[in-house]
Amino acid sequence: MLHGSEQNPSLDALRKDIADIVILPATVLGEHHLQHHQWSDHYVLVAARSEQAAERSFVEQVQSARYVAWRHSGVERLHQQLAAAQVRLVHRGELSCLETLLDLVAKRHCISILPSAQ
Repeated sequence: MLHGSEQNPSLDALRKDIADIVILPATVLGEHHLQHHQWSDHYVLVAARSEQAAERSFVEQVQSARYVAWRHSGVERLHQQLAAAQVRLVHRGELSCLETLLDLVAKRHCISILPSAQ
């Protein structure tokens, strides 16, 4: 796992197979005012925007907030990557409705890791 601190960190580590997960700084996602961390080219960690969340590290966020997965074809591989990186999630199940999941995240009931194309 590689933590990026620059605004536009290099993805060379991914290309060279040094790391399979890159965590970048938080930004704002759309009208939901959600912050997210880019997770490789494929995933984003989605959490409600707040001052407290911005001050916490990625690991602190995922270990203290409830995590709800969105049911999609890559969810098993994602969870295997998390386990391999020794990231422990406070897991609370799966949802198949993305709209419902984003609503729960916006209301600060949980965080989620979603494919970045969503």
